[in-house]
Amino acid sequence: MEENARALADEESKMLRLRLIVDGAAHLLMHGHFASEEVPEIIQQTRAKVLELFPDKGDLFDLIFLPRFMRLFRDWG
Repeated sequence: MEENARALADEESKMLRLRLIVDGAAHLLMHGHFASEEVPEIIQQTRAKVLELFPDKGDLFDLIFLPRFMRLFRDWG
């Protein structure tokens, strides 16, 4: 039982870090002043950080977060 609680706490911690990473990148893209050639680097760095937490979820990053980041940059950047 204690092992399950520990695993759950670890997963919650990873999800919080994921949210902070993604929200931070979104904030940068919305409020930063970047040349369009800098945006892919910001997104790639964000993807790398996410994959450190969830190594097998690169396809989900590309499906969920990549379009969001591109839309934020296009609409706000």
